[in-house]
Amino acid sequence: MKLSAFVLGACLMTGVPAVVWAKPAPSPTAAETLWNQAESRLDVVDITGALPLFEKLFRAYPASPHAPTALANAIAVRIWLRQFDEVRALTGTYEKLYGRKRRDETDLLVLQVALILLEHGAYHHAEGLVRPRRWTSINALIALGIEARAKLARGATRAADLVFAEIAQNPPDAAATNAYRGTPVMEGLLRRALDSLGQARHRRASALRRALSLRAPALSGPVKRYLDERLTPWLGKTREAMAEVQKAYGEVVTIEPSPPPRWVAAASADVAEIEFELLRSVRTATAKLPSAERQAVTTPLRRRAEAAARRCLKLAQQHRAYSPRTEACADWLIAEYPRAFRTNETLGVSMGHMASPVPPRPFRRKSKPRKATKQKGPRGATSKPLDGE
Repeated sequence: MKLSAFVLGACLMTGVPAVVWAKPAPSPTAAETLWNQAESRLDVVDITGALPLFEKLFRAYPASPHAPTALANAIAVRIWLRQFDEVRALTGTYEKLYGRKRRDETDLLVLQVALILLEHGAYHHAEGLVRPRRWTSINALIALGIEARAKLARGATRAADLVFAEIAQNPPDAAATNAYRGTPVMEGLLRRALDSLGQARHRRASALRRALSLRAPALSGPVKRYLDERLTPWLGKTREAMAEVQKAYGEVVTIEPSPPPRWVAAASADVAEIEFELLRSVRTATAKLPSAERQAVTTPLRRRAEAAARRCLKLAQQHRAYSPRTEACADWLIAEYPRAFRTNETLGVSMGHMASPVPPRPFRRKSKPRKATKQKGPRGATSKPLDGE
């Protein structure tokens, strides 16, 4: 097993892009001897045997060209052993030894180690790695995203929302995003940054949604007076409030250069759910109205809900981001228009193209269970139906 392959495999266990450290040019020194010994251990998959050799190399010969790579591999081995206290300590050592001379490499190493720790549930260590540093541009979004998610996982919701608010107010510019293109590692980090921005904007929109009241006023008094003086003004004010919330969700879809798929799907589903809830509330409040007046009120709301459901499905297909909430948009259309939409396939949504393990569910009408009938045998005897019939 080669060294670069080992580092890549150890880091990609959690889906985090890994830096492939270039092998330095050989030199006939004591550090070179330790390096060769560590490599020979890896060749026979003796990972724990290679660890003390890597650590001895960078501690005894920190100026050696092999030392940064040896230290990076020691970190990777500690991650593989799930020794997260040592991982954090070794990462701090890397910053002290090589942070000034290898600033870009150090930033990438710290971010990737923090992302791996976050995936493993070592939230305190992940947050501790990124908080003391001063980050810029895309790296700042990634670091703030790590800090916010670590706080959220530990239950510090208010503190996490403060960090998410900072992320939402600092989107990257075009020049910064272009600098992170060209290699899988940099593009992977860019996707992480945009995902953090998408989550931050989605949480901000969801906070506005929680303050939205969609409970329609109950019917009272004469019908015309109720419609003119209570329901219609309430709908106007509610529409204005809904427009602000939907605008906030729309900021997730417009993230440049490419919006994060899972937050696009979540935002579009939220917009559709608001329309569903409004329609349901008005239908409940106007249940005792005459049919004509009731339809005059609910038909426009139903059309808006249909448009939101269709957009929910369209964006899910476009970004290949399918979830149970996206399926709820399809279910709503099937329930509202059973003759037009009998299966999810007829909605123009190919579930297979959205990386979904859930197969399309056909629309079935409820049918009464058939009663078991007695059958006469050859001699006039009756026989009970078989199990499963």
